[in-house]
Amino acid sequence: MQRIELNERMGAWPWIAHTRHDYARMLTAYGDHREAQNQLEQAVATYRELQMDIWLDRALRLERSVSQTTSG
Repeated sequence: MQRIELNERMGAWPWIAHTRHDYARMLTAYGDHREAQNQLEQAVATYRELQMDIWLDRALRLERSVSQTTSG
């Protein structure tokens, strides 16, 4: 989370979203699906706000995958 805090101080919003997305992938691999979902929700919101559509699609795909894992 240290990288997210640093990016927030710099106002580097695209990098915050990328870091949250990467962190969510790592959390998913370790089985922490709830926190992964939390990070993805924030990444998706930032990608959407910044109109980063390609990255938004990637994050939404991962979010669906995580959601299926937690509900199934």
